[in-house]
Amino acid sequence: MNLHRIEWNDEYKTGVPAIDADHRQLIELANEFLSAAAAEAALHQLSPIMGRLIVHAAEHFAAEESLLDRNGYPDLARHRAEHERLMAQARTLHTRTQASADRDEVWRITHEAAEFFQRWLLEHIIREDKPFRTFVMRLA
Repeated sequence: MNLHRIEWNDEYKTGVPAIDADHRQLIELANEFLSAAAAEAALHQLSPIMGRLIVHAAEHFAAEESLLDRNGYPDLARHRAEHERLMAQARTLHTRTQASADRDEVWRITHEAAEFFQRWLLEHIIREDKPFRTFVMRLA
């Protein structure tokens, strides 16, 4: 598994400073998790990082959805459903990690979570948030 650091670049900008700041924070938390996973940190170190990432993502998604709702974003229902799907996956991975007593199982789930967070952040920002970028920029 390639646990490379996620580097912020202008391709991820939405044009909304608060959203961009949240995305940067999510990437930093994901990088913290990726670094810990690559270093084979203990579960008691990984779990809180994953928990903070999930909490921040939920707060970010709520703020993003509120902004889009206030501005009449036409694809909000689909965007919200995608957020719910991602959060369900993240919470399931966190629960599975915490519930496993088997070290090999914990590491397998940890690696699955690391891949998920890498893919989630980059794909979601590029595929899901970029379409509202044009919409939000038009309103500014």
